[in-house]
Amino acid sequence: MKLTAKILLLLAIISLTACNDQDDPGPSNSVCTTMVTYDGERPGLGLTFSYTMEDQGSDRTVNLWCNASFKEEIPAGTRLVLSYRYAEGGSFPDNGQIEIYSAQKAYTAELATIDAAPAVTSLAPIGVNVLVRSGRYIDLWCRLALVTGREFTIELDASTENTANPTLYISTTVPEDKPTGYATNYAASFDVGEVWDNPATQTLTVKINNSTNPRYSTFNFTK
Repeated sequence: MKLTAKILLLLAIISLTACNDQDDPGPSNSVCTTMVTYDGERPGLGLTFSYTMEDQGSDRTVNLWCNASFKEEIPAGTRLVLSYRYAEGGSFPDNGQIEIYSAQKAYTAELATIDAAPAVTSLAPIGVNVLVRSGRYIDLWCRLALVTGREFTIELDASTENTANPTLYISTTVPEDKPTGYATNYAASFDVGEVWDNPATQTLTVKINNSTNPRYSTFNFTK
């Protein structure tokens, strides 16, 4: 079986991990949508994926695999929005074999450092649906105008680097000459492992200009 991974432009998704029953409520008939890391092809398993979820206060890695291959080359380590069902006998959130419905590349950006912390209101407004930590990643599900060439940014306030409370700022940019389309759903995933894995870090703060609910523009993730 061949699958095509497409650049993510829009998603009818509002949560990091969701399973929706269809007709039969049994777990094998539940379609799940999850932000995952593509771990490459492995003999005997095919395509392999993983993601990290919080389980009773600690991180747990879930491993998924599918007897299939992509039509195009996708580098291992790519973050994907994966829609799938478990094969017979499996259920969310177990490790297990799956059947893939779609695999779409998430938006991403490299972590940069800034000298001065910006005012949150000076950042581009983003309609946040969900912002969560998944292991070494910050995953953002949001709603924005559809614009060709949209990019996301994530920046670390240098004054908080190597402290107990490092602070990150997420924003988005668009080309000035591109027309604005209708509002649609975006998904982005940012690797913040160098900050989260720092022994000095106790609480990671992420700030974003949340146009959905401005009262919730600061997100704290504590070890």
